[in-house]
Amino acid sequence: MEPRGRRVPAAAGPELRPEELVTHQQIDPRKVGEIVPTAVVQPAFPRS
Repeated sequence: MEPRGRRVPAAAGPELRPEELVTHQQIDPRKVGEIVPTAVVQPAFPRS
């Protein structure tokens, strides 16, 4: 049960990270290329 508890917070991390990366897109237009692959992960998560 302990290993499972560690996975719960880890799953929330990646979900919040994509949102922060999107903000960097406007700050650094040059990094847009690196954010493109990250944005593809957003649709993978069912936010509906």
